[in-house]
Amino acid sequence: MKYHLLSDFARHCVLGSLRTVRETIEAGNAPDILGRETPYKFGYAALVVYGAQHLVISTGTRLEPDHAADFAGYTPLHHACRTQTCLELVRILIQAGADPNQQDRWGCVPVTGALQVGCAQTLVALLEAGASLDIEDGEGMSPAQFAPQSGPVTTAIVQRWIRKREEKDWHTHKLGCTPFHAGGTVTLKPHYEDIGKMYATSDVLRFAFGYEVVSKLPRRETRSVHVPHIRPGETKRMIIKIQVPYDVSTMGPRRDEQGDLMVFDKKRELVCRIRRQDDEAGYLRLSRTIVAKGVGRLKAYFVAEMTSVDQLVVKISEVLAEQAF
Repeated sequence: MKYHLLSDFARHCVLGSLRTVRETIEAGNAPDILGRETPYKFGYAALVVYGAQHLVISTGTRLEPDHAADFAGYTPLHHACRTQTCLELVRILIQAGADPNQQDRWGCVPVTGALQVGCAQTLVALLEAGASLDIEDGEGMSPAQFAPQSGPVTTAIVQRWIRKREEKDWHTHKLGCTPFHAGGTVTLKPHYEDIGKMYATSDVLRFAFGYEVVSKLPRRETRSVHVPHIRPGETKRMIIKIQVPYDVSTMGPRRDEQGDLMVFDKKRELVCRIRRQDDEAGYLRLSRTIVAKGVGRLKAYFVAEMTSVDQLVVKISEVLAEQAF
């Protein structure tokens, strides 16, 4: 944006000169604050979002969708939801009357932006304000359908919201609610091999599409292998996440059922892979359960136990609710 082409008032909005903006409005010297500038038809509230994260509408101006949208149909709320750092501004916009279900020219709602950048707090704020997860864009994709590509935390929030479960039920699960039995479990051989750093698929996609990736993960969160410590005679029980191989072209599981399954727990005390060549029947039984019942047909959470580092027993009879990892 060429700031020297903006009016003085618009430039103060972009630079976050809140005092000057307020004084100009109170003195009656401001242009119509529901007006637009630049060929892109940015409203002044959108310019504030774009620039300095302060807001003209603190004067009490109500945001009406037809007045606030730019040429692409983006409202200030759309802009605010496409960054990780505008939670306070999102709340101000909602309080000022911004519609959380307003669609842009392509049919996308603000929730979609929050999912694209993986901002959990913004997502919760929108949902609490009445944002719908079922509004489809021009390609027939709703936020609920897109959520599995947004990362584990936002996916868990969406699924929790859909199910309307109490938060304590979402965060906890009694490991012993149903005993392990042969018919409901599959026993697998973990494969431990360092294949370099691991990154979340959602972060890789954000980077590929030009979105800012601000998460800085500790080293243990990116390691591709870790052998758990199991004492002699100990049965180690845990909740694990298992991911099937991802097909970038279809944004779904690989149809040929090839490639290793990635397994890890929340603390990354266990990080391993399940290879088809080590136990084809067990591999297929597990991967098909994930495709049939998992989140976006790509991943699922299970209760598992280990009595040694070479044996992983997974309770596939019960797929758990989405966890925040």
